[in-house]
Amino acid sequence: MSENTLLMAMILGQSLLIVVVLGVIGYFSWQFHRNNLKNIYRDQPEEKKKSSPNLESTSSNDALNVGMCDTHTNNRANGSCGICEKLLCEDCNMEIDRFHFCPEHFQLFTSNEWAMLEKIKTTPETTEASAHLFEFKRSKWNKDKTPMYIEIHYQINVETDQIESDVALYAIKNQSQKLKEELKASA
Repeated sequence: MSENTLLMAMILGQSLLIVVVLGVIGYFSWQFHRNNLKNIYRDQPEEKKKSSPNLESTSSNDALNVGMCDTHTNNRANGSCGICEKLLCEDCNMEIDRFHFCPEHFQLFTSNEWAMLEKIKTTPETTEASAHLFEFKRSKWNKDKTPMYIEIHYQINVETDQIESDVALYAIKNQSQKLKEELKASA
């Protein structure tokens, strides 16, 4: 055998060995992660288990749909609608000004004037300060389909060398005054 043939055989053998080792590591990592999730679920109090998904009875079909488009269930999601939070694939995802919308809410977003209801500045230590904006948006959508979206703007405060976030909640302008009052009352 020539030296080149021998060298190629050695490289091919090492490559196959690396692929097999990585496959084994990946498989055991997946099993470890899955078992940890089961243990975490098993150790939860009974009342929390009732509201959590049952990992044992999750069908393989449900597991395959995680991260998939809500409309095209065979397509992987690459974003979510800023208003209804549906998962969107490349075909459904409509982007404008860094915001992502489903086709229905893209039309709603572009055909209305929007007004800010509230803006909160957060830091990594105070992220929970804006949680009520997300909760209010989600509860109003689930209750009566009130369209709102959240804009987050990140910046670095050079004086404190810290990342800050401006979290702002927006609603359609002609509904904004009523929603501001509801938001204030809910806080």
